[in-house]
Amino acid sequence: MKTCIKCGIEKDLSEFSKRSGATDGTRGECKQCHNTRQTKWAKSHGYKYQSEYYKQYFSKKIKSRRKISTQEESIKKVKDYNLNNKKKRQEYYRKKLYNLTELEYLKLLNKQNNKCAICSQTFVKTPHIDHNHITGKIRGLLCHKCNLMLGLCNDNITLLNNAIGYLEYGDL
Repeated sequence: MKTCIKCGIEKDLSEFSKRSGATDGTRGECKQCHNTRQTKWAKSHGYKYQSEYYKQYFSKKIKSRRKISTQEESIKKVKDYNLNNKKKRQEYYRKKLYNLTELEYLKLLNKQNNKCAICSQTFVKTPHIDHNHITGKIRGLLCHKCNLMLGLCNDNITLLNNAIGYLEYGDL
């Protein structure tokens, strides 16, 4: 037996809805009080019956799930486009980031004989465009390792000279 917190009447536990978070596993109000409260709420919010609210609520949930699936489809389309148009995307970013046209890029590549400006290795993958981060002026094309080396040193000449000195005289 349990007393309803709304009507104050002592009723059998079967008269209360289940609630997993409660200590005794049931709601504090009986089923009758709960239904009365829910119906009042539905009518005060413009619904004739409580079930109308739930129909709308669940149809909105289904629509939002559809929206998510269309977002996933959009992301898949973008990924597919990017995979199928890699050269086009590279041209776009060269122009956007470095104001470098495809013709200028190919001239620079030919000028360096398709080799890295630092280590002189032939490019296996798309070369990185090295530029001065202050002026924005393009210095040349680098392989991934050389570009990474300059980036990790923050283009600091003193640091690079110290590294050269260490490599020359650093034997223990």
